[in-house]
Amino acid sequence: MIFQKEPIDSEVFGFNVLQIKDIHCQDNFQEIEKEYQKKHNPFYVYAKIEIEKIPEIHFLEDHGFRFMEYQMRMSKKLPQKLYDTSFDDVVIMEKVLAQENIDSILSLADTIFTNDRIYIDPYMGKELSQKRYRAYIQKSHQSSEEELVKFYDKRTQNIISFHTHKSIDNKTILHFLGGVAPEYQGTGACFACEYSLFNSFIQRGIKKIITHISGSNYPIMNFEFKTMDFKPEQAFIVLRKIYEI
Repeated sequence: MIFQKEPIDSEVFGFNVLQIKDIHCQDNFQEIEKEYQKKHNPFYVYAKIEIEKIPEIHFLEDHGFRFMEYQMRMSKKLPQKLYDTSFDDVVIMEKVLAQENIDSILSLADTIFTNDRIYIDPYMGKELSQKRYRAYIQKSHQSSEEELVKFYDKRTQNIISFHTHKSIDNKTILHFLGGVAPEYQGTGACFACEYSLFNSFIQRGIKKIITHISGSNYPIMNFEFKTMDFKPEQAFIVLRKIYEI
């Protein structure tokens, strides 16, 4: 078993946050726990485990970890042909440069993420979840390895959506965060934003998109499965343990 500090989450929480990986049931967890407590004095420790690994899941549960989230990793193979973007005169996609103000994107993010493990955790809650999403969007905005793009309505200049992602090789994109303003949800704007984004990837030679979605986010799960033709690759559960500081 290995453990590592999560720098962004630690800054957001104001206390150290760790992720543990490579869990084996024969590990002496008490000794490992003493080691990471002595080294990091964590407030929050979590693990993301493939759903098939029942013994490892039970192992962590036996040591005080609690289930918080079900996640699905999904992927989509992009076609060679571009999608129809006859809506280009209405929906505009732009990369957000590092020097640009992103307050409108951060404000939008505050209103749309309600399914994540921090938001629904009775020990964490809405404000911490919002602060965490803001930190990750700001990271993508400033990173040379990640991208933040926005979509806006040319007619009104209102922001419709945003998206963060990175290339993990010259053929594959990893999706991070994205969301649509409430007033545009359930409209053709959702398709417009997705197809514009996909076309930008196709033009760069990207062949595959990978994303992770909370299993309780039913509207997005249905949209990605049924409409955008994403396929399931792997299911995970996330467990966490909270320590007194």
